[in-house]
Amino acid sequence: MSPFSGKTKKKLARLTCIPIPFVFAKRANPDTVDGRFLLCCPDGGLNDTLCQIWRCWGYAEAHRRTFILDTRLGLLGSDILRIFVPIDKSKVPIWRGSDEINAHLNSFSSVYPENLQGKVVVPDESVLVERPPLLFNRFGPRETPVRSKIDIPHALLVHTRFGGGPHAQKFLNRVAFRQDFANQLAAKIADLGPNYFAIHVRNTDIKTDFARFFGKIKDDVDGGKVLICSDDVEAKEAAKTIFTNSKVVEVTSTPKLAGRNLHGNKYLDSDEQVAASIVDLVALSFAKRIFRSEDSYFVRKDGVRKPILSGFGRLATYLWDNADLRDRLFALASPDARVSIGFGSVYDGEICLADLEPDMEI
Repeated sequence: MSPFSGKTKKKLARLTCIPIPFVFAKRANPDTVDGRFLLCCPDGGLNDTLCQIWRCWGYAEAHRRTFILDTRLGLLGSDILRIFVPIDKSKVPIWRGSDEINAHLNSFSSVYPENLQGKVVVPDESVLVERPPLLFNRFGPRETPVRSKIDIPHALLVHTRFGGGPHAQKFLNRVAFRQDFANQLAAKIADLGPNYFAIHVRNTDIKTDFARFFGKIKDDVDGGKVLICSDDVEAKEAAKTIFTNSKVVEVTSTPKLAGRNLHGNKYLDSDEQVAASIVDLVALSFAKRIFRSEDSYFVRKDGVRKPILSGFGRLATYLWDNADLRDRLFALASPDARVSIGFGSVYDGEICLADLEPDMEI
């Protein structure tokens, strides 16, 4: 039985969210969403989080489940819906996670994974360790629900996994920045001016020989304005000493972390760090040319270096290559803010804002 009121059920028909890809739509379950929920609280950094959100959205749509998104509970530690809002129609409602909703989820008797019954949102490390491979985990069994098209029968499904790839690009195609954030971000982009180079360096969990990388591109940026975006303050400082004929600037500050990640860092304000990451992402995409290292790697537990490209860097490059998408992300910005970054004063595409705050009686 659904714990939500009749008033909420009537409101579900008016809720809208992100459209799903055709691969999911063609196998959608015609049953109602009443009493069927998917809670998404993914782990990982920004790119991983956006990828997992997109996967969860698709699964919820395919199997007619109310989609509850609460990125506060994942490694990101911040509500991503403070920054983004869905602007397309969807066949299922999407709810913004809250303590009020979570209290109801803990009362469910039908939960997958089953060992989470009664403790869905309890921050108990032993529970996290015991969790079996969950939905959409690309590091788990080959036959995940998405691959095998399984509609798991439990009333509440909980997804907490990480995993990157190109799916974050599909997420960005279905959302816009909230107006206040869009206006503030546009001001930062406008301050940079129209002609600057942008460099992204990842050097925490993923490593980069940034001195070698900077040496390779020094002639390409010589004499211009250079925006440096990095999770490592040492890389930023090195850029200022290597690009001596260029004006090196930052759009966000990076704390000294001695190689530790920005995301999931208990010593940092999660909301501020997530916002700063998105500012960097968008600032990279407005550059006249973007550079990202092709020689990054991470060190496995056995000490072996494994080459890897930063998902964040790939996402920035995708955004850089898609001006129409950038225009859409700023669809809700004020006319003055839009004009300041080179767009028309009013977005002329279709917008259908999601209502993310369901009425609910306790």
